[in-house]
Amino acid sequence: QLSLESNSKLTVINISNVDVGEARDIGVRHAKNNYVLFLDSDCKLPNDFFLKLRQVLNELSEEVVAIGGPVKGVESSSLVQKYLDYSIFSYFPHYEGEYIASWNTFHKYHHPNMSNLLVRKDVFLEIGGCWKGKGEDVYYLLKITKLSYKIKYHPALMVYHYHPNSIFKLVRKY
Repeated sequence: QLSLESNSKLTVINISNVDVGEARDIGVRHAKNNYVLFLDSDCKLPNDFFLKLRQVLNELSEEVVAIGGPVKGVESSSLVQKYLDYSIFSYFPHYEGEYIASWNTFHKYHHPNMSNLLVRKDVFLEIGGCWKGKGEDVYYLLKITKLSYKIKYHPALMVYHYHPNSIFKLVRKY
């Protein structure tokens, strides 16, 4: 369990009535380090997530400015959650290998999303932050590659996501 009491390096910023892209921008502006890890509130981290994060941190470079990983559903018997885990049309990445995506290869892979993305703050600010609306992660990743930077997909950064468990909830969310 990670808490503010046990880690003085964590800061919680309470904001309301902003979309996710704007919330990410606000968080990055407050970040004191050049590395920023985006995690979504509806994700559950494996117990060894931060240990694995530390191992892949040194893979960020002048060229590779973001690293993301797979997103798997939290165990459930819901047909909708299973679809999101196993469908080739799922918007969540679930590839098991490693790859590096660039502008010319971005379309070949199921790109990471920002529910578990490690980025360099200086490049995030250079790009101008996130799109203000849904799809901010795809927009941000495309901007990275358009500027000749690269994105690494690394299976070590896997998180579990609480997917909607009914068609109605899925449609309402997205």
